[in-house]
Amino acid sequence: MARRTQAQAMREALMPSEASLASGAEWRKAREEGIPVWLPFGKKLVRLRTVRPDHLLMLGTIPDVLASLVVDMVYGTATSDHIDKFIEKKDAASDALAMLESLRVVCEAALVSPRIVAEPLADDEIRIDDLEIADRGYIFRLVFMPADALSRFRYEPQADVAAVENVQRDEQPAI
Repeated sequence: MARRTQAQAMREALMPSEASLASGAEWRKAREEGIPVWLPFGKKLVRLRTVRPDHLLMLGTIPDVLASLVVDMVYGTATSDHIDKFIEKKDAASDALAMLESLRVVCEAALVSPRIVAEPLADDEIRIDDLEIADRGYIFRLVFMPADALSRFRYEPQADVAAVENVQRDEQPAI
């Protein structure tokens, strides 16, 4: 039997078998269905998707202050510090209004369920005003993370019973 060379192993690592190819459904799942996330301030469970900066730019209706941050994200120069600074308190009311509008745009893009609409009619629709401002900021920070990072914040309901350690014990004598 011939031994694999290091070059062959590297080629195989870079070109996995077709059995490992991700389906289109797998690619779309997080975007279409969202990931369950518990909002810490409003104490509600929602389904969020990550928001890609290029999609926000293509909306064409984002506030200038958000556009600046999104452009930095597109070019890979934005950090989590940029996002935190974007949300931190400013002195001018116009800055606060621009930030609130930015939060609205991002929350509308991020929320899969419930959806944010101007005039809610269906059970799965809410107004932006229904979301606590603190939860809007929480969503803003979360959705710019990659999808795999967002899944770490997913809601996991508490178990009804605690897990029991699987330990070998001496057998009990028969009665």
